[in-house]
Amino acid sequence: MLDALALEPIATSREMPSQNRTVLYSDGWTAYTGAFLFDSDSSALIGEHVGSDFTQRLLQVFLGIPWATTLFQARAAKRVAESQVQSRRRAIGKLGDQSVEDLQARLAETRRKIADGTARDQALAKLASAKAKFSELSLKVSGLQTAIFVLSSEISAGEDGLIQKKRVLLACEEELAASKFLGRLNPTCCPRCTQTFTENRLNQERLSGDCSVCLSPVQAESAVDYEALKETTKKDIKKSEKLLSAVKSKSVEFAAELVKTRADLDATAEEVAKLSGRGTALEEQTLCLEAARIEGILEAVTKLVGSDTGEEAAVAVLAAATDEAKRMVEASAEAILERSSELICGLLTRLGMKDVERVVLKRNASIEIHKGGGKSTFTKLSAGERLRVRIATIISLLQASEQSGVGRHPGLLIIDSPAKEEMADANVEEMLGALSELSKDVNVQLFVAFRGTKRALEHFEEERCLLAKAGTTLW
Repeated sequence: MLDALALEPIATSREMPSQNRTVLYSDGWTAYTGAFLFDSDSSALIGEHVGSDFTQRLLQVFLGIPWATTLFQARAAKRVAESQVQSRRRAIGKLGDQSVEDLQARLAETRRKIADGTARDQALAKLASAKAKFSELSLKVSGLQTAIFVLSSEISAGEDGLIQKKRVLLACEEELAASKFLGRLNPTCCPRCTQTFTENRLNQERLSGDCSVCLSPVQAESAVDYEALKETTKKDIKKSEKLLSAVKSKSVEFAAELVKTRADLDATAEEVAKLSGRGTALEEQTLCLEAARIEGILEAVTKLVGSDTGEEAAVAVLAAATDEAKRMVEASAEAILERSSELICGLLTRLGMKDVERVVLKRNASIEIHKGGGKSTFTKLSAGERLRVRIATIISLLQASEQSGVGRHPGLLIIDSPAKEEMADANVEEMLGALSELSKDVNVQLFVAFRGTKRALEHFEEERCLLAKAGTTLW
């Protein structure tokens, strides 16, 4: 199809992350369809994608700017060469601070471990050490639990004894206070009926020692020294409180140590299970994988060092070629783009956009529309305005390339539904008239599909029109 359309392949490149490289390829004829087919649904000036590198390449189909093909080829080749240089640097960078000799020594050591069973011995040693640690921690947990139980019992007994001592102290204080108060009483009447005692009865108490109230013998002062007992009991209470506080502190200390030891025990149990489940075979497998990884790095580095084809020098050459081609393209495109911008501005006025003052078409396939004293871009226009700008751009580019004699467009355009948006019938008719004139001035074949008034067909010969009336199909 490229030969049939008299088009050249578009050189470009594509990154392939899965292979960690960039490849060079050429777009086929299907990539050019954006330069042939235009409808009102696209938001791009040319093609289907806004601001892409491919859109800029499609612009060359219309303009045929000299050196453009060279620029695309040099730029694509430069990207591929840069990718190869980066790939080489990444592979060499995997060595880090190690030399090739260091990697070879590591590989030899790993193979030795596999051969003499060092991995098996190390795995068994790790497992035995973990089991011994587990047994030690289990005994420690049991001892701490027993110690905490004994301390709890001591704390309970100590608290009970302290309560009893405080009760004895209280009794001593009450007895001491009562004896001091009641011993000083000297009753002269009955405490019940307030009958005054006779003088004989009071004398009798003094002589015989019998109580004048109840006639019972008055007891001598108690032989118990409650004051001394009180002081002794206070000292015992203070000593017991100090001892109880120390036991409680020790119990809290043991409890915290028990929590930590249990956590260590759980971690050790997991380690034992992990080591038991892994076995020695997995240790050998790990060593084999490590050996294979080192071998792969050594092989890749050896190949890269031995197959240096001068990509870094090629990058410098291609960068210079890209810069020079870009300079030539910019110089060649300036006059063509300026002429195309003038044609677009005039055609937009004919298509109903009367307020357009100036149009600037850029090499990156973007366009500036100066209208009504302001400046607008293609994407900020209404849908109907975008359609008119696209069609005007197509026609103007073909006219400009025809006038300059450098155009590469094969002369095939398909315009779908130009009246789909809010264009007035008069504007549609004027646009179709412009397309009809284009077909006379430029060697181009047009296919236009639309719904509109029959008057719009006056610009075309009847045998070139395929019509469908209401209720019927076109094909």
